[in-house]
Amino acid sequence: MKQTLQVIRKDGLKEELRLKVLQTTDIPQIMALQDEVLALLEDKQLYVPSEQEEICEHFETGGILLGYVTEADVLVALAIYLKKGYDTSNYGYDIDLEGEALLQVGQVDTVLVKSDYRGNNLQFIMCQILEEVAEEQGTPILCATVSPYNTFSVNNFLKLGYEVKKDKLKYGGLRRYVLVKTLK
Repeated sequence: MKQTLQVIRKDGLKEELRLKVLQTTDIPQIMALQDEVLALLEDKQLYVPSEQEEICEHFETGGILLGYVTEADVLVALAIYLKKGYDTSNYGYDIDLEGEALLQVGQVDTVLVKSDYRGNNLQFIMCQILEEVAEEQGTPILCATVSPYNTFSVNNFLKLGYEVKKDKLKYGGLRRYVLVKTLK
């Protein structure tokens, strides 16, 4: 895992970011980052935000929330990895898995990057880190959902070796690709 990264902000300044395992004390920063990303989206259907209660639940149920932070501990990138087991929100159901096969699925739930830090490959890097997390946990299948209209995110997942397995309506009728990658 890349513990530190040298990045160039939109204003041209170089900055070092540090990978951090997020805690419940980071929830205000997680929510603020999500709000900022959502506010800057022209097409709000590209991202379905999580409620604060949902973020709390991720911590309580063993989700792994990682972030890149500045020297001042400001969260600039977020990645959330979940294992949903038999819960109906497991993306394994979307690709027609059943029974114990559902226990083999990990989820790239969320990847967000603060606008000033885009262009540094952070989404791609965060997804690679979540793959490492899944491998460490012995999880052979990773799934994600992405709006087909979010070409940047779709292309990042395709570059990472994911395949579009389904094109379906989720999250209250929004079109989503369900992407899948089998890990080594």
